[in-house]
Amino acid sequence: MISVSLRCRFYKPLVFTMCVVMPTVTPWLFWGETMWNSYFISCILRYVVILNCTWLVNSAAHMWGKETKTLIYN
Repeated sequence: MISVSLRCRFYKPLVFTMCVVMPTVTPWLFWGETMWNSYFISCILRYVVILNCTWLVNSAAHMWGKETKTLIYN
């Protein structure tokens, strides 16, 4: 198990490696995709789809959700 201080020290490089480098390099090396296609499909398109799904859930919650807070604050 990795210690907490080690994870805190290398958090940003690890996130960049696992979220950008690995998804880009894997299709390029193993499936013969171009680096450009690998980057845009695995990084940019994934990010855009996840953001749109998040906004969809947020919009649905505002549209069909019930308000649980009172409007008068003490």
